Order: sequence, then C-alpha cells, then structure tokens
Amino acid sequence: MRGLKLIALLAFVFASASSWQYLVDVKLEPGPTPDDNTIEGVDLDNNGIRDDYERAISDTYVDDDLIKVAISASQEWKSLIKISLDEDIIITQDFASEKFSNLISLDKCFSELRRINPKFETPSKIYFNTLERAMEKRKAENKLFKALKGDLRSVQVAENPCLNIDLVK
Repeated sequence: MRGLKLIALLAFVFASASSWQYLVDVKLEPGPTPDDNTIEGVDLDNNGIRDDYERAISDTYVDDDLIKVAISASQEWKSLIKISLDEDIIITQDFASEKFSNLISLDKCFSELRRINPKFETPSKIYFNTLERAMEKRKAENKLFKALKGDLRSVQVAENPCLNIDLVK
C-alpha cells in the first residue's frame, strides 16, 4: 500500500512546473569524490551538481524518481549557498518571498515523502553535510528573512507542495 502511495505522490511531482531551475540531460555518473573542504563543493564533471552530493544521492536512492527530485532540490540549495557567500546579490522582497516559498515547499514535500516512507532520508541532510554548509544555509535564510522585514505573508506554499517540483528533463 505504501508503494502505491509513493508512486501516486511521485506522479504528482512529475506533473508539475514551478520556478525551480531545469537541468537538461543530466547523467549521474559519479566518480570518486575528491577531497573537498569548500562550502560550494567541487563539480569536476561540470554537470551543475556537487560531486560529493551526486555520489551520496546515487548511493542513497535506488529509485530514479527520487534521484531526480534530489537533483532538482540541489539547484535550489546551490542558489541558497550563493546568496550566503555573495554579498553583491541584491535580495528584494519578491526574490526573498519566492526563495522562501520554494524552500518551504521542498521541506513540506520531503516531509510528505517521509510520512509515506519513514525510512526516506531527506536530501537536505545529504546536501548540507558539513557544519559549514549548514551555517551558510542559515546565513542565507537570515538574509532572506531580513529582506522580507519579518513579514511572511507574501510566502506562498502550495497545499500539495510536491506538485511544485520541476524535475530533470
């Protein structure tokens, strides 16, 4: 029964479009993970996905649909890290609202997947796998919150957040 619920939920995921970035023709072929002590990480194959994350999701998820969801999410988190590290990025209220909407939708979607399958490991734990990365995530969220001036009324989260995920084409 859980398998059918997971398949139904993933069908909703594939039937949607949102403001998240699309990746085109991404092939996961993770090689050995290089030593990496940077916040942004290393992407030796230049496919837009941090190599250690690519390796970890390939090792964690056997279902292609979950791998695609994890790849999609990585693009949102990658932009979040850039917000934290790049002081020149101008953060408007609209931009902050959109980012928060996407981030909360991601979290709610992964919570739904975890509800269906309690053994599901959220990709955010895999992506923010060091204290430094987790701290940069928090720093970016604080910058976004500051741009909203504490007013979260503009943050819109879909009732069925998994519908808002764009997957790899």
